[in-house]
Amino acid sequence: MAGPANPPMREVEIPRDPGRPEDRPPLTPELGGGADSAPNGPPPSGPPKGYGPPPPPLLAVESWYIGPGDVSDTNTNLSLGFLSVASGKRFTFGRTMLSLRPQFQALFLGETGLGLPDQIYGLTMDVQVEQPLSRKLSIQVAATPGLYTDWQNLSSEAFRVPARVFASYRSGPKLVLLGGVVYTAQPDLPIIPAVGAIWSPNDTWRFELIAPRPRVVYRWNEAWQSYGLFSFDSSTYAIETRGRDELFQYRDFRVALGAEYTSPNKVRWFSEVGAAFGRKLDLDLSKDRNLEAGVFLRGGFRY
Repeated sequence: MAGPANPPMREVEIPRDPGRPEDRPPLTPELGGGADSAPNGPPPSGPPKGYGPPPPPLLAVESWYIGPGDVSDTNTNLSLGFLSVASGKRFTFGRTMLSLRPQFQALFLGETGLGLPDQIYGLTMDVQVEQPLSRKLSIQVAATPGLYTDWQNLSSEAFRVPARVFASYRSGPKLVLLGGVVYTAQPDLPIIPAVGAIWSPNDTWRFELIAPRPRVVYRWNEAWQSYGLFSFDSSTYAIETRGRDELFQYRDFRVALGAEYTSPNKVRWFSEVGAAFGRKLDLDLSKDRNLEAGVFLRGGFRY
C-alpha cells in the first residue's frame, strides 16, 4: 500500500541473477522477498550472497494526482495531489541489516469549500531491520514514526508510529512466500494483513500476488518493463478546521497500468495511469462522505 500516511510502499524487483549483489531480491513487498535458493542451513557470519532486498534508494521522488470528484451531500468536489521526497541508507551488522529512510510528504487539497487546509504534510523516518534466519527464511521488522499534520494541529494525534512485521520463505528459485501484518496507526483501519507470493515462472513474467497491492509485471528487456496493479490506499492526518482539531482520513482503491525504464546510470523512472474509485472522506466532527471516481496519474524516479 503505497498511501501518504502508510508505511512506504515500493516496487518489488525479482532479478534475473540473484548472485549479483546489485540484483538481490526483496524480502517483502517493500512495505517493502526472500533469501537465495541455497540449502536451508544457517547463514554465515554475514548475509548470504544475493540475500535480502536491495538497499533503499539514495533518492526517491514520487508524485501522484487524482482528478476531481464530487463530494456526496455537498456542492463541491475534491481533487488530490501528492509529492514525496525520500532518501535511504543501509547499515550491516553481521547478519543484521538496518535501513534508515527519512521522508517528506505533502498532500495537496486545494480549495474544497469544506474548511480543509490547502496542504497537509508528513515528516517521517522509516527504520527497518532485516534478519536472515537461514538461507531461505528471513524476517523484517520496521516502524515509521512521524508527524502527519497541517502544522496547525500538533496534538498527540499528529504523531503516529505505523509498523510492520514480515516473514519470507524462498521455496525455490521461482517462488517466494510472504506473510505479515501492517499496523497503520489509523483509527478506522488499524491492522492490514499482507500475505501472498512472488512467482517468476521465467525471465519475462513476474506475478507479485501480495495483498494489499498485487502487481503483474512483464519485462520487455533489460531497460523496460510494464505492469498492471491494484492497490488499496489509506491516509490519516491531524488537521484544524474552523478552529477545531480533528482527524482527516481518506482512502480509496486504485487500478493502473504502468511502465518503468531503468537508465544506464541505474535511475529507475516510472509512470502510471488509471483510476481511483471507492473513495471515502471521513472527518471526526462531520459525517463520512463518498467521492466520485477520478483519473489517477503517478510518476517519479528512484536512484
